[in-house]
Amino acid sequence: MSVLGGFASNIKEICVNAKRLEKLDMHYPTWNRPAYLLIVAFLFAVSPLVSATAHADSRTEYLIKMLETGNTYLVKVQAAGSLGKIRATTAVPALIRALDDKEELVVIAAATALGQIGDAAAIDALQKLSQTARSTAVKKQARTSLQVLQNAPVPSGVATPDVSATQAIYLAKIDAMGNTSTLSDAEAAHLMKSVVTEALTALPEVQLQAAGLSETQVRQKLSAEKLQGFIISGALVGLVWHSNAVEVSVSLNVFSNPDYSLLMMPSGSVKVPVSAAATAQPAAKSAEQSKAVRRLVDDMLRQVMEALPSVL
Repeated sequence: MSVLGGFASNIKEICVNAKRLEKLDMHYPTWNRPAYLLIVAFLFAVSPLVSATAHADSRTEYLIKMLETGNTYLVKVQAAGSLGKIRATTAVPALIRALDDKEELVVIAAATALGQIGDAAAIDALQKLSQTARSTAVKKQARTSLQVLQNAPVPSGVATPDVSATQAIYLAKIDAMGNTSTLSDAEAAHLMKSVVTEALTALPEVQLQAAGLSETQVRQKLSAEKLQGFIISGALVGLVWHSNAVEVSVSLNVFSNPDYSLLMMPSGSVKVPVSAAATAQPAAKSAEQSKAVRRLVDDMLRQVMEALPSVL
């Protein structure tokens, strides 16, 4: 079984355990949220860690597979948006094929991604789509992306492709981050929060929740903007330096927003090669461990985003 396949299988098992934990919580209504989160953190600490390496080529291949075989339109929209965001030129043939998808949002996302990638190989397909599409929204996006590819000025009133502005599906709140690694609690919390924030900001389907919103305001926003909400917290479980590598382990808690029903509890680890110089200099060492955590979190969040439609 592949690393990604194994991780996906692990998510399914985790979701089952999460449902059991929800039932346990229902049987003990006097429990408060801090106690609940302590149990979650304990389960993360003792759960098997799943290796989750992330490489640019394998990431692109995985997103292309999601685009072509995703079992819901949300998965395909997410994949197309991410491919456009990273400007994956190898995904152009798959995105062109996606212009024939039966779901309008998938077609719009694919057309937008082709404009973002900027490969002239898509011009003919976008030209055809701009002339034959039944949907006005599809035609408009095809023409906009076509003009970007042709280096023509965009007519007044027509926006340039921006997946983050048109394809947001989820409202994400970033919650507290814990630590069982060798770093100080403050350093680990800062590292995890900054990495998760950066990773979620890079996802076009995610809108970060502004600080200070009440539960009522969150519900109103979800309803008004037709978004689904989730809350993410987690912990830096381990950070080990070897002579030529850094090994990090991370756990994430994903809850529904705003009612904090536990949805999934993925965990992962990765060992990243580093130079000898990086282990000798504090600044370089800090940068390398940050990159390793980001690499792992990026890969874990891709799995979380794929699983969200089936658990929210």
